[in-house]
Amino acid sequence: MFKQLGKIGHPDDLVRGFANHGYFDWMPDEMYLKTMYRNHMGFRLNLKNPRRFSEKLQWLKLHDRNPLYTQIVDKYAVRDFIRDRIGDEYLIPLVMVCESVDDINWDALPAAFALKCTHGSGFNIICGDKSKLDIKDAKRKLKKWMRINWFYQGREWPYKKVTPKIICEKFMSETKNPPDDYKVMCFGGVPRYIQLHKGRFVAHQMEIFDVNWNRIPLGSKFIQVDQPTPKIEILDQLLDVAKKLSQGFRFVRVDLFVVDSKIYFNELTLYDGSGFLRFNPDEYDFSFGDLIDVS
Repeated sequence: MFKQLGKIGHPDDLVRGFANHGYFDWMPDEMYLKTMYRNHMGFRLNLKNPRRFSEKLQWLKLHDRNPLYTQIVDKYAVRDFIRDRIGDEYLIPLVMVCESVDDINWDALPAAFALKCTHGSGFNIICGDKSKLDIKDAKRKLKKWMRINWFYQGREWPYKKVTPKIICEKFMSETKNPPDDYKVMCFGGVPRYIQLHKGRFVAHQMEIFDVNWNRIPLGSKFIQVDQPTPKIEILDQLLDVAKKLSQGFRFVRVDLFVVDSKIYFNELTLYDGSGFLRFNPDEYDFSFGDLIDVS
């Protein structure tokens, strides 16, 4: 679907690293976003008359300051939001909650589990077999992540005041690989597109469909499959869950797992790719942008 700029050793990575630790904290948000947008996208950010999806996500960061969003991005606090909206039967069972890495009781963890820091994106350790886990390396990663304030990288303001915790959730698969991830892109409370991610951490594949399960011809940095994945039988139920969770949001991506024909909540994402993802072809940046109301 998207092409993300930046490789290991690329200046973008250096910039993101400094941003993660607050070295650009002195910059006003608008100046910072214009600088980072030009750095990632290769052209200027238009905030006066945003038309692109990527531009409108930056506009939302600056102008849509609903206090609810801090709860939404917190991977522990959001569970109460999900419970109130659709019921706790959609929540992945929780194993433990820890204030720090040192609080984790590794011996008490099940044979398979998922550790997630509550205050950022991608701060996860997905373990399908604890006997093969390098605990020392896991601790090192978690301690590094716990020191990062995710706000500083993309100025996603809801993260700024999230208190970092580590949650352990049940591993939601009978195999040692994570389940398929259905990321439903919702605009104004209406599901429009579905990103299907498969084989994460092994051979990551991604397809994107409209709500009628027609595959959209968007390129991706992930592996592309020749034949579209067949439509799941519970597609209508999946879209209904996404619709309920997306009410009141100009844009939100509702990430859901499907395990044994049962839907589980994964996370809510307010700024897909932090608004720094390039579309391939570029026209979809505009057509997706047309679906977000910033009036």
